[in-house]
Amino acid sequence: MPSSLRAEFIKMRRLWLVPIAVGSGLVLSALVWLSMSMTTQRLATEQRMEQPWQNGLIGDLTVTMTLVLPTLVILVTALCFFVEHRGEMWKQLRATPQPMLAIYGAKFVTIQLLVLLAIGTALVTALFGWALLPAVLQRELASSAAAARWALVGLAGALYISVLPVAIVQFFLSARLPNILHPVGIGLTATFASLMAMGPGTGPWLPYAYPGAVIMSRFAAPARTAPEQTTDAGYRAPPDAFQGIAAGAAILIDEAHENRHGIGSMDAPGTLRWLEEPARAARLPLRVSRLDLSDAALAEARLLILAGASRPLARQEVDAVVKWVEAGGSLLLLTDHEPFASPALELGRRLGLRFSVEMVPSSATGSGTRLRFTRADGALAAHPLTGGAANIVTYGGQALWREEAGTVSLLGLPRRLARPGAAQLLAFRFGRGRVVASGETGLFTAQRHADGSPVGLPDRSTDNERLVLNCLRWLLRGDDQG
Repeated sequence: MPSSLRAEFIKMRRLWLVPIAVGSGLVLSALVWLSMSMTTQRLATEQRMEQPWQNGLIGDLTVTMTLVLPTLVILVTALCFFVEHRGEMWKQLRATPQPMLAIYGAKFVTIQLLVLLAIGTALVTALFGWALLPAVLQRELASSAAAARWALVGLAGALYISVLPVAIVQFFLSARLPNILHPVGIGLTATFASLMAMGPGTGPWLPYAYPGAVIMSRFAAPARTAPEQTTDAGYRAPPDAFQGIAAGAAILIDEAHENRHGIGSMDAPGTLRWLEEPARAARLPLRVSRLDLSDAALAEARLLILAGASRPLARQEVDAVVKWVEAGGSLLLLTDHEPFASPALELGRRLGLRFSVEMVPSSATGSGTRLRFTRADGALAAHPLTGGAANIVTYGGQALWREEAGTVSLLGLPRRLARPGAAQLLAFRFGRGRVVASGETGLFTAQRHADGSPVGLPDRSTDNERLVLNCLRWLLRGDDQG
């Protein structure tokens, strides 16, 4: 075996197999990086991209992996047998004292080393090039660069295992077919056929599609299920909730961005319908916007509610909202973990906000995804906006932070759950305007879980209703809190 390996290594140098493997790794990493960068651009420009990374990366990376890795194995395997077939050296090899098993074993080991070299080159290049990836993609792939790098290492290992069946099939073909074009042609045809056949119940069963199947399993979004929460149509907010606020201050609820929450359109079920009665009692016009946000659309509004957008705001919309808030408007920005974080990234950035994007893990005192904030643990700030509230519960969501002076962290997150200074609810002034930003949308809604338990304002075991109404009164300038 050692002498057979030495002979294979000599042939590797003569046939330039090492540069081919390294070059394939560089091409692979370049294609992956380009695919991810293009996905980021589509996230910012496409009209609809629910589950953006799954729907974007799964297509691009499946094609890349299904083509590049099997093609590399096909070429390297064929070249490893090329010298013996071309010079009809098999008779000479059989006449040597070396067992044929050792000769074939040395060839197979050489092929695997070349494949590992290609994948390793791609991995090292990806790790060094991590800083070049768009920041939004770094946040999406993992909560930290270190975690993302380990994820890439795991992906590289899975891809190597997935390409082993291709190596075995091509090894057999290359050993049996003396014309190098035959195993290469069969392999490439099978690769393209596998790519064309990729689909539920089909693609993953074809060996040449295994690398693509690995990507699908890593990035594919979970299957859609029945909604976990439904609107609580029986909830009624206090009719005098907005008493004392100057009549005519219009509330504008955005439903133009495929919002998760709203008054009652197809994309935004009536989880905010509870606002209608107190707004009517205070003679505050409650309007729904199903058009792009613009200077004209915001002109008559006192408060804009942007709740759970799943389609990104266009650049001109972000400009209009920022200018409007600076001039004295009030914004209630309700975000959540993906896919309801990325659409608000640019607007948040312009306001000085940063998002974790990933879901905040539940605390030790929580149940499931429920997070509890109390006066006793210091997570619920002592502030006029939290007056009358001592126990707040949120339902998952992401973390927010803002480093500018004057930012009030109403629901602070402990360091064991998020970075220092992160919170789930922030309030601050921006120019002459006011902003309340939440990393969790359920707190401001009226919903019920599938088991009937309340979510948001109807949860009478909490002071959610008091906190939400305090924030809305501050945004509507009902008094001069904070």
